[in-house]
Amino acid sequence: MIVVESAGAPAVRAGEALVAGRRLAGRLLPYGPDGERLRFDPVERRFVVPRPEPLLAAGPADPEPWQEAVARLPTGPLLVGPSSAAEAVRGAYRAAAEAALRSGRAVYLLDPEADGIPPDAGAAVVLASWRAGRAAAAFPALRAARAAGLRAAAVFPLIPGWTGEPEALEALADAAREGGAAALAALVPALDGEARRDIVEARSAAEPDPAERFFDLVHHGALEE
Repeated sequence: MIVVESAGAPAVRAGEALVAGRRLAGRLLPYGPDGERLRFDPVERRFVVPRPEPLLAAGPADPEPWQEAVARLPTGPLLVGPSSAAEAVRGAYRAAAEAALRSGRAVYLLDPEADGIPPDAGAAVVLASWRAGRAAAAFPALRAARAAGLRAAAVFPLIPGWTGEPEALEALADAAREGGAAALAALVPALDGEARRDIVEARSAAEPDPAERFFDLVHHGALEE
């Protein structure tokens, strides 16, 4: 169950960041961390692990406050997202996406729900992040991108002993191709102590009872940035 509360103002992160080789000037966050979903964030390059009894913050459903926030950001491309299962009711993602598109900048839509894509979003590019443990729908946002006629790229973390193995890479490439992605990008995850713990927890949640060798590889192996 998701408990949703309204945020008082748009959540925006300013400053340069990289995602799949693309430089961003800012990020619009329509929702806070969604505690019911295990996902990989391609900007932070780390897993977002579900919390018990999640409290989800939802931004404004009106594009105007988002436009005011966008006007204060440095010049350059914007990223919106990710979305949430609450989008059909809250509409925060669509409002943020509309504001970003109206700015005339390049816009990337991270993991949109179909309800969150504005009808005039033809210039935007969808970034579909990998969902661990979902072989049949490894990049679920590709479905929304295809339905809206938008270009899309699939992104995933390159982790030895898991996604970096030949069979896993082949399966991910197949999933991206079948979903209609124009590109597939592998990202090296963050490797600080907390990020390593989250990698192990994500593997455990996606594939119960992971091998002890994987734990040792992540925490004590030669993983490099």
